[in-house]
Amino acid sequence: RAVVLDEQNHITLIPTKKISDSFWLKPGIFGGDTYHALAALIADPDGFARRGYYTVSGDGKLTTIIEGPEVSEAREWDLRFFCGPKELELLAAADLRLEETLEYGWLGWLVKLMLKILTTIYEVVGNYGWSIIILTICLQLMLTPGMLLSMNGDNGKMRAEYDRKMRYLEQRYKDDPHTLAQEKLALVRKMGPSLSTGLVGCLLILFQIPIFIALNRLLGTSVDLYGAPFIGWIRDLSVPDRYYVLPLLI
Repeated sequence: RAVVLDEQNHITLIPTKKISDSFWLKPGIFGGDTYHALAALIADPDGFARRGYYTVSGDGKLTTIIEGPEVSEAREWDLRFFCGPKELELLAAADLRLEETLEYGWLGWLVKLMLKILTTIYEVVGNYGWSIIILTICLQLMLTPGMLLSMNGDNGKMRAEYDRKMRYLEQRYKDDPHTLAQEKLALVRKMGPSLSTGLVGCLLILFQIPIFIALNRLLGTSVDLYGAPFIGWIRDLSVPDRYYVLPLLI
């Protein structure tokens, strides 16, 4: 992908397939990246870069070109580049704006927290595959008490009673859609005000969604998983299981 700095001083990532013949005048941050590595100009205090643009070869290879001014005598410029893996600490040390290439988004704080937990677990077990499994189990255990509370408490009993009555109505009036609709409406009016399980369950689900979105972003961008083996045929956790064993087991 192309990595450029927009007018709002934020990094924009452009897929190789969408790169046109455009060029950028006096580019600030300018280069290219993959999921796990970045090569880009990050500082040009002397104003060397007058124009930047990209070329894409037939096989999809991206080339970054930075043009300087015409010169008639020897001169020096101070140019600074980042060329290396997209490790959070390295990116932040070079330029905080480079963190945007990780695409953590508004969940960045949660992704960073999970990354710290994951690396801590890895320091103990020495395998990122097992570290991911342990982290996922910990997340599930953290969310389980709330789910059990909603299912086994008064809310759960109320929901079970509501579901039982709804099934009874559907069976009794299965041949009379009009009456069935009326009876369902009456049941909702009767039990609805005290039926908080739906709301509780929805809130619990909404609470889980950002957690697992953050986990997905972490696993999709973590350079630590690049080339990291797990077990048997899985020699690189950054690529899909080519035999589809794990998806089938899930």
